[in-house]
Amino acid sequence: MRYTNYLFLLLLVCFGCKNNTNTSTKEKSISATEKAANLTYLDSIQIIQTEKPFRVPQYHVHGKLITQKEFQELQLNKTSLTYNPKQEYRLLASLNPTANVKTLLLGITDTVNFGTTYIVTYNKNNEIVGLMLTDSHGKKGGSTTRTYMSGNVLYIEDDSLNTTIEYIIRKNGIIQPSNRAVTFKHYRYLGEFQGNLSQMPQQTVKAQNGLIIRDSVGKPIGKLPFGKTAYIIDYTKDSITIKDEGKTIKAPKARIILDPTKVTQGKDFYIEPSNIGYVFAGFLYDFYENAKDENSLYAYEYLKLGTTPDDEHANIDLREIFDIKRVHYNTYKSKAQKSFKTPTIDTTYKKGKILTLPFENGKKLILKDSTYKTEYNPTRSFNVVFHKDFPDSYLVSERMFFMNELYTILNKKTGDTIQQFTGYPYISPSKKYSVAVFNEFECMQQTFIVINKLKDGRYQNYASLQTNSWSYPYKLDKNNMMIDAFSIHWISDTEFIVYAKNPEECDMTNPTDYFYLKYRIK
Repeated sequence: MRYTNYLFLLLLVCFGCKNNTNTSTKEKSISATEKAANLTYLDSIQIIQTEKPFRVPQYHVHGKLITQKEFQELQLNKTSLTYNPKQEYRLLASLNPTANVKTLLLGITDTVNFGTTYIVTYNKNNEIVGLMLTDSHGKKGGSTTRTYMSGNVLYIEDDSLNTTIEYIIRKNGIIQPSNRAVTFKHYRYLGEFQGNLSQMPQQTVKAQNGLIIRDSVGKPIGKLPFGKTAYIIDYTKDSITIKDEGKTIKAPKARIILDPTKVTQGKDFYIEPSNIGYVFAGFLYDFYENAKDENSLYAYEYLKLGTTPDDEHANIDLREIFDIKRVHYNTYKSKAQKSFKTPTIDTTYKKGKILTLPFENGKKLILKDSTYKTEYNPTRSFNVVFHKDFPDSYLVSERMFFMNELYTILNKKTGDTIQQFTGYPYISPSKKYSVAVFNEFECMQQTFIVINKLKDGRYQNYASLQTNSWSYPYKLDKNNMMIDAFSIHWISDTEFIVYAKNPEECDMTNPTDYFYLKYRIK
């Protein structure tokens, strides 16, 4: 931090802060010492009541213009400042004055600078004890030094050094630098930041093979998997350019938290410097705020990418991973390579409530439907369903109220579990992807899509979402019984068409509520 034009003296304790847009002017008493020094004009300057964090104001022309005599009465001549008749000096505000300490905001302007702002502090004897540069900006506009105030703490940013220094304001008006590095500019949230990770900027990893984490000198120290949430501290000023799959990508590095579980949260929010790494921001998805826009085919309630935990949701524009449009199926019917309707149960292995699966090694697996004596008396039922893409395996469905339907692939020779899917897996022509579509167990209008991608011999989650733009297509038959009308058609290894329904309508008799959607996986 540059210490140009100010003494390294120190300031007052402020009890909270308030955004400078909510200021008020009120009367205050003038001490005998002030009257003797003829400082009664201080009674007319604005008082900023500091209840929440705020940015210390820039120079402005609405403050009290002071003369050379008043400059000396305020003891500013005893600091590093020298009165210059070509400059203007204004008292911009008084910051939360107390019985013992007075704090003034001094603005200076001349032909070189648009303005500089200083905080000036006085002790109970009205002796100046602190002068600190808090804001400066030149003719081109924009501050190169700026200050945020939160409680008894000043955060002074210096663009020339790309640093922020934290200062503690003592009760006697002294300002001292803290020993703690500023690792996240939480003060910029102006009182809205409560010290929780969920309030930090977040971006999701785009690189499907993972994103390398580096230390400050560029050494690889780890890797973030596809779909992982990165907590963003800030970005470097300079950008770097790389080539990826024939595309040129230019972006800065993002400073991120390595291990969010090690962050001190709450009012003492702090990130240890050793818990900070760098990633290329060009391989992060932009945060998207309009994901739930119901007027868009890309609207969704939640989205999970990759093999991240189920509670780690991504907020991205769905156009990043899919191309979706309404189509007429007849236009693509001749291109359909694989078509499916709802799965068919193989009744060979089930007698009553008992499912018996024999394996070639002589072992058996017996699964029994069970009813639980709890709310709704749910029954867990098991069945074998046909699936032509797994001819040497059993595909066992497991269904119960309040849970998504699970499908487990068992090796017919050994009984070993090969893979488990949420929802019936509709496999693409070359088996690169599987797609499952199902509705929520309590609300048939809440529809889920699970797209898995084959990697290292197993299907792994690529994208799972609850769509807001359509629902699972149930219909009424001629006897007014609800039937499952779902169908899916693969027209290439990355494109499929689904039969869907308007999610806003519960009526199952209006044909205009049903339509086809084509998805292309990017």
